[in-house]
Amino acid sequence: MIDRLPSVLPSPRPIRLLAAYRSAESLLRELSRALNQGQTLLRGDTGLPAGTRLVLVMTTGALTAPIEVQGVVTDCRPRGGRWR
Repeated sequence: MIDRLPSVLPSPRPIRLLAAYRSAESLLRELSRALNQGQTLLRGDTGLPAGTRLVLVMTTGALTAPIEVQGVVTDCRPRGGRWR
């Protein structure tokens, strides 16, 4: 028998996405662009609900450890047969 239920259910673990870049320069260009815009856009074949937590793992052969950037899906809509 359960006497109590938690008032807040634990949130699911964030989705981890791996982005492998060919060079450190291309990784830095992408980071710079995303920081200047204050957001990044990911395209996919399926959508994710707003509020989904993500960890974008960015790597290249020039790094000794990947760069991890955390974020949250703020909007997801179909566009041209793909989700954006």
